[in-house]
Amino acid sequence: MEEHRAKNSKISWLRKPRIDTCSTCDSIDIRLKAGDISAKVQQELHHRRTKAATKAMPNDTQSAKISDTYVISFDLRQHNSWPNLGIHDSKKRGFMCLRRENFREKGSLEISCCIYHYLTTEADIESMPRSKLGVKRPPINKNAFEAAVADVLQNNLSFRKAARVHNVSRATLMRHVKKYKDSNKENFEYNVSYIIHKVFSKEEESLLVSYLKQAARLHYGLKLSEVRILAYQYAKANNKKYSDKWETNKKAEKS
Repeated sequence: MEEHRAKNSKISWLRKPRIDTCSTCDSIDIRLKAGDISAKVQQELHHRRTKAATKAMPNDTQSAKISDTYVISFDLRQHNSWPNLGIHDSKKRGFMCLRRENFREKGSLEISCCIYHYLTTEADIESMPRSKLGVKRPPINKNAFEAAVADVLQNNLSFRKAARVHNVSRATLMRHVKKYKDSNKENFEYNVSYIIHKVFSKEEESLLVSYLKQAARLHYGLKLSEVRILAYQYAKANNKKYSDKWETNKKAEKS
């Protein structure tokens, strides 16, 4: 009798659990059903943030095509009930992070580990397309950058506010302030480090180029591999500081 009633009655809680829902939306819905009017404002704000993030996604993808921005995306809601996490980049490549069936945890730590593993082993960041429109980052203003560092160190200004006031990169500002604190120097001075891996001076490069041109005119031109060997020998003869890879391969290599 009880079995017959169970089969013919509508039991609302006997249904497949929803796995593709937003926990914030669910909590707000529960508060609204309980009569909490203040949750309506939070719901509207949450929906606006969701729409703004959704609208920014295609803009980021387009920006990655014409700049050195690298964009990845992953859908947490679709994959919440599975032990796998799919990651896609701006080059339309996919990567699936697989885990054992008996390990189904997927908190912020697990997701961060998957993303870190992807960025350090699978992401093709080095071959990102450069700007097709010739867009380049403006050079850092030395005076403005030093003033921003002074505001952070002396005036206790936050990194975000100092970067906004002096129009400099917050990440670059944080990196140089940390480097300055670790160095124990008395005064901070910003130095451009574009030529940190430069081996030869301009005069030495000119001499090497002149030699190669003269050899080519005398029909003793060198192949690219021979030029790299010559550059290594030239650097070693002049006691230049170069990469360990040069010494291993006995020829010039990219730093």
